Amino acid sequence: MAEAFGSQCMVLSIQAKRSRTWPGKWEAYYDNGRAHSGYDVVEWAKRGVALGAGEILLTSVDNEGLQQGMDLELIEAVTKAVNVPVICGGGVGCGDDIVDAANAGADAVACAAVLHYKKRNRDGAERGHPRGRGGGAPGMKVTVIDYGLSNLLSVRHAFAHFGAETLLTSDPADVLAAGKAGAAGRRRVQGRHGRSGTAGAD
Repeated sequence: MAEAFGSQCMVLSIQAKRSRTWPGKWEAYYDNGRAHSGYDVVEWAKRGVALGAGEILLTSVDNEGLQQGMDLELIEAVTKAVNVPVICGGGVGCGDDIVDAANAGADAVACAAVLHYKKRNRDGAERGHPRGRGGGAPGMKVTVIDYGLSNLLSVRHAFAHFGAETLLTSDPADVLAAGKAGAAGRRRVQGRHGRSGTAGAD
């Protein structure tokens, strides 16, 4: 499929659990984190990229839903092993967790809870505020790509909640010139590889 449509269309989803038999490693699961694959997550990520995956969606099954922080060791291990954008999910409970994940190497972070609920940062301040109180991204400019689908208003509201200015456009020149760009349903942010990675509500 990657040969037919291009690697930019291929996203490899990896559900990772810490292994009980391989110390310091993770096993790739499937069936919503219930079934063993027997594959080491890092090796599976590298194999997926070799087979044509242009992006990886990495979810920590151990941390998913707990909202107590992400598995930073997992993020670091996978992002160091591959040269494609890695979208990381599982465990975000506040804005600080997103920053920690980015510092660990994540190109983008799935962060539904901080958008849907009144979550606070670890210092007790409310997460992103349109006027910049309690963190957020005051002054950040994000280009929202209008490709004629999905609810663009909700995407703009999500960025505005963190204090970011948005430009709605379908002009390729605007997208190419953007430091950060977003597409409805998935947020695209400039990643460590000089291209954009994706993220969305999980």
